[in-house]
Amino acid sequence: MRTYTPLKLPKDTAWDRRSWKRYTPIWFNEIVEGVRNIIRWIPVLYKDKDWDDYYITKLLQKKIEHQREYIVKYNRHTRVDYDNQKMTLLLNLLEREHESYYEQEYQDCITYREWEIEREDFDSYLHKHRTTARKLMAQHKDEEFNAHRLAFYVSQHKQEQNRNLIWEVLKRYSEMWWD
Repeated sequence: MRTYTPLKLPKDTAWDRRSWKRYTPIWFNEIVEGVRNIIRWIPVLYKDKDWDDYYITKLLQKKIEHQREYIVKYNRHTRVDYDNQKMTLLLNLLEREHESYYEQEYQDCITYREWEIEREDFDSYLHKHRTTARKLMAQHKDEEFNAHRLAFYVSQHKQEQNRNLIWEVLKRYSEMWWD
């Protein structure tokens, strides 16, 4: 699983830099930017499928990567560092969603041998997520839980929390991500 870290902020801003773009017509800069966008999106679009939400969020992840890189590179407003942190958080949440991080964490507690369960170690998993486990047990008082079932519910709940947090971060902060 890829882990994103905040990008390093440059010491200067785009206002201080001299580049060839300042000396060329706007229409030419737009053409160059359009061609550059086409080239950098081709690999992403080539892998895109119309199957499920994974591909929608993969496109969103790539868009946020590009926007974060642009905002940090040009460093033109006072919230660049804050936006960099929030975008990095969102990229890491999206990566956890794509890798089904919490569901995989649950699966790692089960040792298989030739398609049969050899050993289950849910105690350490439930200890790690004990607050969530207690919360779920309180919500479902009428159900009986064994360690396997409770660990499964915890993994599903944590994955859902991750998904909700993605959209919450987008809702709260994305309108401020502009340059």
